[in-house]
Amino acid sequence: SGIDFSKNQSDAVAMKNCENCTIADSEIYDNGGWGVYIDGGHGNVVDGCLMHGTAVGGVYMTGGDFDTLTPAGHVVQNCEFYEFARV
Repeated sequence: SGIDFSKNQSDAVAMKNCENCTIADSEIYDNGGWGVYIDGGHGNVVDGCLMHGTAVGGVYMTGGDFDTLTPAGHVVQNCEFYEFARV
């Protein structure tokens, strides 16, 4: 919570197969990839973040199980996005 993720050449935050992690009240900007990239896992939350100046996009999320139709339960809420996909 409250972290400034900025000025890097790839995704600002990248998580793979994480469970119940929260990124909150942070500013994510001026990076060369996604603001937040979540691959797999379940129950992850991005809440109250300001994202801008990202080269690819704001938030990317995958997860759940297609075969059993189990949802990932990821949530993005109360966030503000602008100046994204600037590749």
